[in-house]
Amino acid sequence: MSGLVAVAGCVLAAAVSVAQPFDKLAADAGKARDENRVDDAIALYRKALGVRPAWAEGWWEAGVLHYDRDQYPECAVAFEKLVALQPKAGPAHAFLGLCQFKLKQYAKSFEHLNASRELGLAGSEHLSEVVFYHNAILLNRDGNFEGALRLLGGAARGKAASPKVLL
Repeated sequence: MSGLVAVAGCVLAAAVSVAQPFDKLAADAGKARDENRVDDAIALYRKALGVRPAWAEGWWEAGVLHYDRDQYPECAVAFEKLVALQPKAGPAHAFLGLCQFKLKQYAKSFEHLNASRELGLAGSEHLSEVVFYHNAILLNRDGNFEGALRLLGGAARGKAASPKVLL
């Protein structure tokens, strides 16, 4: 029985040693972000996510930092991970769709921008406006001029057209 206790003790010690570096990495990443040391923040988020890949907040922060730097391939990867972890997060779908738009992955972009609108972007009026604008561009690109007009007309009146109406 003492062998099992020793093994359990080793497992617990390993878990504690992983948690402490993660907590420090996460705190340091947030501090670097707050101090506008973006390169350091990105590197620290990458390390923290290597330790804890299911850390949704880390994927969000890394994705936003990459987006702000126009690093769309890296941004898309971060938001793909976040959407996989939180499939009902409208803002994550929005940023993923915007990254995909910049990468000229228009079909995927349209899918995620519509998902973001269906799931909701409450509390983020600016993001909502950007999503509407890009969604309208994609509708126009596909020749759905009436859908784009309805979308923009509804947005201008403050009444967003349902994504289902646009199809």
